[in-house]
Amino acid sequence: MGGQVSGQLVEHVRSFDPRGWTCMHIAEGALDCRNATIRFNDIGPCGHDAPYGSWADGISMACTQSTVEGNTVVDPTDGGIVVFGALGSKVTNNTISVRNSTSLGGINLVVRRPCLVQACV
Repeated sequence: MGGQVSGQLVEHVRSFDPRGWTCMHIAEGALDCRNATIRFNDIGPCGHDAPYGSWADGISMACTQSTVEGNTVVDPTDGGIVVFGALGSKVTNNTISVRNSTSLGGINLVVRRPCLVQACV
């Protein structure tokens, strides 16, 4: 989800056992994704404990002014909900639990460094 859009809604999704680094990725695209609502989703398990496989987040969210609420995340091996510089966003009333794995963190905040050169990646 995400990209150069506004107002996306992701709800009532069951996501588990991702092939990549997160069960649910809401990306920022060209840094203009905004107002996404991620709610009432059932996420996990996500990833595999080291050394057997790769870690994965439950929800990775990077859209500005967005809402992540009412989700259930079970057994993420990295972060339950990871917010990547999503300014003005709210993360409320979510349940993150670890039953059969080891998790790095419940809610992780990743601050983006400002781009100081013209061609940033």
